[in-house]
Amino acid sequence: MPSRAIHASSAALFVLIFVIMLAVVYLTAMNHDMGWDLSRSKENTLDPRTRNILSALDFDVRVTVFDKPGRDRDKARELLDLFSLESPGVHYELIHPDIRPGTARRFGIDRYGRTVIAGKGRQVMVDSLTEESFANALLTIKQERKKNIYVTCGHGEPGIDDEEKGGLSSLASALRKDGYRVSGALTIRLDAIPRDADLLIVAGPRERFTPEEIQALREFIHQGGNILIALEPLADGGLTGLLDEAGIVIGDDLVVDPVNHAAGGEATMPVVSAYGSAEAVAGYTGATVFPTSRSLVACDNPPAGVSISRLARTSEQSWAEHDSASIAGHEAFSPGPADQKGPLDIALLALVQTGGNRKARVLAFGDADFLTNAYFNVAGNRNFALNCINAVLDQGYLISLDEGELRDVPFVLTPGRRALLFWVPVVVVPSLLLSFALVPAWKRRRA
Repeated sequence: MPSRAIHASSAALFVLIFVIMLAVVYLTAMNHDMGWDLSRSKENTLDPRTRNILSALDFDVRVTVFDKPGRDRDKARELLDLFSLESPGVHYELIHPDIRPGTARRFGIDRYGRTVIAGKGRQVMVDSLTEESFANALLTIKQERKKNIYVTCGHGEPGIDDEEKGGLSSLASALRKDGYRVSGALTIRLDAIPRDADLLIVAGPRERFTPEEIQALREFIHQGGNILIALEPLADGGLTGLLDEAGIVIGDDLVVDPVNHAAGGEATMPVVSAYGSAEAVAGYTGATVFPTSRSLVACDNPPAGVSISRLARTSEQSWAEHDSASIAGHEAFSPGPADQKGPLDIALLALVQTGGNRKARVLAFGDADFLTNAYFNVAGNRNFALNCINAVLDQGYLISLDEGELRDVPFVLTPGRRALLFWVPVVVVPSLLLSFALVPAWKRRRA
């Protein structure tokens, strides 16, 4: 009898513990939303850019979708659920404009699918609710004004509207997607740089800037303006002195890396996977391809008020080729006694303290080709470039350390990785399988 009582009490205790566990799991699940997106295209996962914007949201957002019941309305609801799960400040309502015509008329709705996104006393209307349109609307509401980016022209630079492989249209489109206003700027006079410029981009000039233009750029920096300078080998645009004043020395050379370069490409196309600790690249693990880059050197004793951060460095096997004949002809390279050995800096960021507590940022790249349409969407070039620009413009919430969208881009392999992909699946694994099959047979024959 006592034994039966003990068994009964043990069973009751087990049932009680099991019920308590179920209750804890249920309450936890009710208060913590969690899910797994198993789709290949990650259609049920928000882009890192959108998540960053939502996580930095410091105001309530009201989303009103005017649409009739149907597939489009259901898709909008699913997307809004993702937004509200990411940020508790997102609230939404779906309205049938035919049932509530007064509300639709008050918002100026004249067709199905239109969505009003409101916050901070401002509102934005989009024709169709998508993740991109929602994120862009949040940027419009969040920013007091659109930041202006100007790209210089008139010195042989690629154009922001040029859609050929040597143009900058992909870069301009990506920047506009992040909420910036991108325009061209012809710097010829001292007053040619627009007063509302938040960033001036000088990418790959083939002709030299005039002394008056360089003085205009110098004044722009002294007034706290931000500037991005990307130069190609054998073409500095006369800007080396301006970079010297920011503590950055640009080498008259060509970076060569016989080990870490794009497979099938030349050794003059280094692949970089080593980055600094600056906000733009801290924790970034993507591979960035720099076609025909020159080296940069951060001054050991920079000018007063200047601090320099490393952004991207090549491998130890690289070197800076100084032989101008080899550089011009792309002949077979071999390191000479005068060539600087790697690792070499390819991207540097200088923070310049100017008068009146103003700070200017000078972002320098030893290569301009990686910003062009031909290479902008290769490997991690897009993320790296945008992260650097967003950091310069103090838009930290737009910095993304992973790729959110699937794009049809080449998979960049270095020769070492290509050899590894060949030897492991083609040689090592088949050899191991063959040995597992032959060793037992060999032992049986000996027996």
